[in-house]
Amino acid sequence: MTLEVIRNYRGNRATHHQLMRRLVTFDGWYVPIDVARRATGRANFDTVCMYGDTCRHPADQLWLFSSAEDAMKAHEQTAAHTGHGLAPYAGPVAGAEVFASLSRQLQAVVIDIVGGREDKWVIEGPALDVARRWGQAVTVEKALHSCSDDVFVAMLGYDDYLVFETMGGSLATAPAADGSASYVMAFTAIDAVELALMRYTGTLRKIATRSGRELFADIAEAGARGDGELGLVINLAGPTPPMLPFEPAVCSHLAELARLLDVELRSA
Repeated sequence: MTLEVIRNYRGNRATHHQLMRRLVTFDGWYVPIDVARRATGRANFDTVCMYGDTCRHPADQLWLFSSAEDAMKAHEQTAAHTGHGLAPYAGPVAGAEVFASLSRQLQAVVIDIVGGREDKWVIEGPALDVARRWGQAVTVEKALHSCSDDVFVAMLGYDDYLVFETMGGSLATAPAADGSASYVMAFTAIDAVELALMRYTGTLRKIATRSGRELFADIAEAGARGDGELGLVINLAGPTPPMLPFEPAVCSHLAELARLLDVELRSA
């Protein structure tokens, strides 16, 4: 449960990365209907809670609820104290969609405000950017695992891959078991890096960030230098389910697609 991981984090039984991944991968959020429509691009939802047209909580806060029942409790409490309840809420909405699309005007996200001190969680200040990046990370993970039609666009559009570098600044690689190719290791989020470091302790230390376009351009550049064709493996040690590696030919295709997109942007 979402509230359980908040309590576990406060009790030092969960890391901050585990907390954020759980919040962002939770697919049962109830959010204001305008936020739900913007985040999902949908007009209709399984549940729409029609409380009223006005809401007196601060306009620069987003209140999230992990159930329709908690949203109703918040409406009743707000109405009792201010005379105005919540605006219409909709759900369930996937956490990745909510967090990836957080408005830049927000000052805080308040989760389950009706809960006790151990249940309520507030994300504010610089942590909002962290939450957005987690939402974007889980979005690209979902695209990869579902092999969605826009998976390559999602991969190239993601700006926060984490990679291992050699001391010279080039991409660190790992050979395939049969020695047929070498693979760059990339990670969508910091918890995936930590799991890889646990598996390969003492061998890989320097970590850097690459956008999707930079990552595939670097892979193509390594091939052009004569370093050999490189493939790509993402989150090789978890926490997402295992993914098949991208073979060198696919990486070359993505590098060319990234180059064409950059040309198109520069000429626009």
